[in-house]
Amino acid sequence: MKMNKIAAAVLAMGLALPAFAQEQGSSSGKETPAQRAERDYSSWLPSAGEFSIGFGLDPLSTWVGQLFNGHNSGNALGKLHGDPMTGTPTIGIMGSYQLSSQLGVKVNMGFNNTRLALQEYQLDDALLFANPLSEARIADHMVHQSKLMSFALGADYRIGGKHAVQAVLGAGLIYARKSDAYKLNYGNAITEANQAPSSTDFSPIVTNLSGHHSFMPNARLKEKAEATNTFGLYGSVGVEWFFVPKVCLGANVNIQLTNERQSRSFETWEGCNVDTQKLEEAHTDLGTSTGNLTTFATSHLGSNLYISFYF
Repeated sequence: MKMNKIAAAVLAMGLALPAFAQEQGSSSGKETPAQRAERDYSSWLPSAGEFSIGFGLDPLSTWVGQLFNGHNSGNALGKLHGDPMTGTPTIGIMGSYQLSSQLGVKVNMGFNNTRLALQEYQLDDALLFANPLSEARIADHMVHQSKLMSFALGADYRIGGKHAVQAVLGAGLIYARKSDAYKLNYGNAITEANQAPSSTDFSPIVTNLSGHHSFMPNARLKEKAEATNTFGLYGSVGVEWFFVPKVCLGANVNIQLTNERQSRSFETWEGCNVDTQKLEEAHTDLGTSTGNLTTFATSHLGSNLYISFYF
């Protein structure tokens, strides 16, 4: 109840401030909010020949929001980074060049490269064979490299005249690529005498496995690579507020039409052929996927909340 009273008091003060500020401005000769709205901000706005550099604020706004919504588990400054288009994009770096005071060309880009290295230990089969009581261990390794990049090229058209708050309409082209590569090495080798050595099953970690050949029942994965390409169009509607000369805070909503296709991928398995009893590697070329995913939605594309600096 006490918190409700405090909130009501703060709200009442907030509602009263504009009228108080206007009255004070009129009596003191200072500029009122109404007068400020009619001021000519042309010198604050971008003009032909200028370029800008901008940075997305979406990760920061998410982090701040998580502090107050009761769901801040795992919230950390270390998560203040953008994700590119594959998934839910937050393209964090952008630039533009003004062809005129209203029309400009714009570029958004983002990337996220990660490398995950895992190491698991298994009994050393060779030493265990020599000594059944041996507890010596040997390491299995898996390295997963994920590379994501996105790129958008378009144009923005500014509407707003001399005012500090400008409406911005945009449209452009989208391209994104995501690739994953897995490489695995095992401490215990597959031999004709030991066709199913002790080894770590990394397959639950590897995505979209097709499976190995039936003539190699104890085969294990050595390598896998796959990639996805996304092409599309986007349109955007937003506003920019120039709170100081040549610096603005912006927000927009995007509509995008994209088509996602998988490029050529492959897997390599190693094992003992049950028919020939010889060690073999099975290279499975999965080719290019015939399926595709088409999306038309108001997805999160580009920097929906951003700050831009014009030079």
